[in-house]
Amino acid sequence: MSAGIHPFNPFAARKKNTRVKWFEADLEDFYIFVEEQPLLTAEQEFQYGKAIRMWQKVEQLRLSMAARPGCGVAVSNEELAKEIGCSEETLKKMADYAGMSKERLINCNLKLVLAIVSRYRTSAISNSELIAEGTRGLARAVLRYDHSKGFRFATYGTWYVHQAVSEYVRSKKHLAKMPTRYLLLFRKIKEMTRRYRREYRLVPTIEELCATFKQSPFEILKVLSMQVYPAQLGSTVQFRSSNSAAPEKDRHVDELMASEYKSPAEHTSDRSLRSDMETMMQTNLNDAERDVLRLRLGLDDGRVKPIKEVGRRFKISWKQVRSLERGALVKLLESNELVEFTRGYHSD
Repeated sequence: MSAGIHPFNPFAARKKNTRVKWFEADLEDFYIFVEEQPLLTAEQEFQYGKAIRMWQKVEQLRLSMAARPGCGVAVSNEELAKEIGCSEETLKKMADYAGMSKERLINCNLKLVLAIVSRYRTSAISNSELIAEGTRGLARAVLRYDHSKGFRFATYGTWYVHQAVSEYVRSKKHLAKMPTRYLLLFRKIKEMTRRYRREYRLVPTIEELCATFKQSPFEILKVLSMQVYPAQLGSTVQFRSSNSAAPEKDRHVDELMASEYKSPAEHTSDRSLRSDMETMMQTNLNDAERDVLRLRLGLDDGRVKPIKEVGRRFKISWKQVRSLERGALVKLLESNELVEFTRGYHSD
């Protein structure tokens, strides 16, 4: 890379994408740098992994020495070298070789990051951010690489890069953080639904999804509800008219929503029931009971009034309002109109 470019250090940058501005401007130089990196052999990866693991054990020894009673907060290299049984120069060479090993493992496997990032490219997230997160996942793979098992480093790096990039894409895409296990379950449900519809021309039921993935209905419904997003009323909807001769017209979400007004039949039924209710109240109740009950049930404006508000309006106590309301309801329940209606209902 050119002399003016500072390489992205995934070990030093702990916060997500805090130093991506330069990286975004010099992305072409980064691609050139990646192409220039040689591929490592299995023997080289083994030696680098062994050096990193050895230095990690030295750092763990430093922490254990600091935790001993009587030792200071920081353990010097001289004390650490004496504990290991080597010179300070040898200890410094071990630290330098471990740092070089980390750098080599990361730089020589950046092509793996580019290959994985290409599967997550979206219009909402820049390519530089995805590469930075993939490089951070590669750095975590370096710290956890176990050379003694005989596997190549790409076996570890692939999973960690996928995990880092998918977590970042999910945090950018979803407004609320969704657990990874729910996200993976949703992907399986989506794939199973696609195959089921292709084969049976139907959408699988909740019971079939539970039996397939061995999950409870609560878990399935919870995952499906997490993918429901709000839609703007003015947003357009893809609409295809059955009449091919008719001109195409843009439809909006508010045009397809159910009306909040009642149908003419329901409105007529409500008016008839309201008329019968007024007749029963005029026949069986006095003026005070009728006014209190009308306010308490919201028969005038549809809003149910609390007892204290009714009491303030008529300048009486809430106990008197409660007494008038109970008396009015008892009279209506014992009225001849309601008794005849109940008798006719049971006879039918």
